[in-house]
Amino acid sequence: MFFNSINQYKNERISLDQEIMSFSEEIEDKNINYSTQDLKNGKCVQLKPIMHMFNHQTHHRGQISNILDDLSITNDYSNMINL
Repeated sequence: MFFNSINQYKNERISLDQEIMSFSEEIEDKNINYSTQDLKNGKCVQLKPIMHMFNHQTHHRGQISNILDDLSITNDYSNMINL
């Protein structure tokens, strides 16, 4: 278990979201170098890995929504409009 309570999780998530927002405001339109887990090197525009991170969060929201649907728990995690 990573958190002792939902409130502890919420506080940590708010803090992390603030760090992500602050970081995203510093993104520049420039190339960066990177290495993959299998040690391949590459270059890409700095924005691409950030876009990947935000898009991947959508994947996790979908997973949560699916689990809650399976448990017959009403949720709106798949609706970006009401976030």
